[in-house]
Amino acid sequence: MESKSFFLGYEKVEWPLSNFPKTTFTPPLPTPLPEFLPSFLHHPMAETPKQGEEEARNKPPKDPTPPPSIKKALSFWFYFTISISLLTLLLPFLRRTPTATSFLRFPDDLRRHYSAGRLVKTQPFELFVADAGASAETVLLLHGLGSSSFSFRRVIPALAGAGLRAVAVDLPGSGFSDRPPAARSCLLDTLAQMRENGVFWAFDQLVETGEIPLRAEAGGLQDPGSSVGKVLDEMSIGKPVHLVLHDSALAASASWVSANARRVRSVTLLDTPVAELPAFPSQFLQVPALGSLLLKSRFMFAGLLRICCSRTVGGDAAEAYRLLIAYEDGKRAVVEAGKGLNRSFDLGEWARSEEMKGIAIQVLWSSMWSDRWIEEGRRVASAVPEAQFAWHSGGRWPQEDDAEEISELIVQFVSSLPKSITQSEEDHLQDRTEQELGEDNYNHAHDHGYGHDDVAGYASTYGRGQEWGY
Repeated sequence: MESKSFFLGYEKVEWPLSNFPKTTFTPPLPTPLPEFLPSFLHHPMAETPKQGEEEARNKPPKDPTPPPSIKKALSFWFYFTISISLLTLLLPFLRRTPTATSFLRFPDDLRRHYSAGRLVKTQPFELFVADAGASAETVLLLHGLGSSSFSFRRVIPALAGAGLRAVAVDLPGSGFSDRPPAARSCLLDTLAQMRENGVFWAFDQLVETGEIPLRAEAGGLQDPGSSVGKVLDEMSIGKPVHLVLHDSALAASASWVSANARRVRSVTLLDTPVAELPAFPSQFLQVPALGSLLLKSRFMFAGLLRICCSRTVGGDAAEAYRLLIAYEDGKRAVVEAGKGLNRSFDLGEWARSEEMKGIAIQVLWSSMWSDRWIEEGRRVASAVPEAQFAWHSGGRWPQEDDAEEISELIVQFVSSLPKSITQSEEDHLQDRTEQELGEDNYNHAHDHGYGHDDVAGYASTYGRGQEWGY
């Protein structure tokens, strides 16, 4: 029998457990809390079922969700359509010029340069052109990557003072000219074609060829040199021009020169690299953090120009170049122009081509930049052995370093060539020459040796060679 021991005084007593009463512990129910206390303090067991039913009956019914107002939806789309229509109508009349705030931020030299030039409307771009001088021999100045017509601001008046007409153009995407539209992604192009031709067309193409044919990438600038001819047409320049191609302008406009050789009298290559990259490092601008920092810091951008382009560029001039690149999405345009350069351009093959025969070539190269750059100049000279070669004391942007020396070399070269003639005069001289040659052949056939005198004083067939009769 089980027992429990306990002490009674100093004696130990054994008492059977059966003698203890059996009890059962029942926990008390929680007492409901007053109603003024927060609801989360009320224990769920404190509420009786009757109280829950009464509260459910006394609770007001929920209002049904009201349907969306058709009137409000129609009003929204009405005003949205009106706004888009007005914006579409106003956009063609908005002139793309610098705002007053941005114009006041420009350095004085840049403001004077803009005020002295004008915008020439071409298709599809509106290009900025700086023009000075009489309508005699025309010198067309084309800048390189990251630069603009602003770099020729001191060359233009020097050429005009020497009796030449100087025309400097901001190529599309540079300076104050329009920026080419951004290139469209392949995904958007594919979706556009599927919308035009249907989803089943894309499926058929995928089954037949294994791929969906894509159109040429829209946007960007495919041939910057094509804008040159449009500028000449808009400015009514009929005589062949003397081209001055700086830096990457050679690779950008070589195709146009070959296709329009009769509109070109001579070509001056101004530190145009062949094996080397352009002077301005456009690849830095596409680095996410570094590119934004360069365009926001005038000191960093000026340091970049002094390291890569011109050691003597002033602070105001460097600030002008920075503002022009940051102006109206110029950063993207410069990066895309750098990516689109023709890396496989062969200068020797281009200079020896049939189209370039009769076009005089001059090469101006820096002798002060670096030994590597001097070696690049020697490679260019060997690729064009018939060209007139001269060293200068400037940097890779020599028109910024020593505009006076560059202007003198251009004037001397242009003055040494026969004067340009218009297209109509050239055609007239060609017809007259052919007529004279026909008469000589007739006299030779009938007089047997009489009438062999050459026609003296007329230009060659293209009007660009040396005169006959010397």
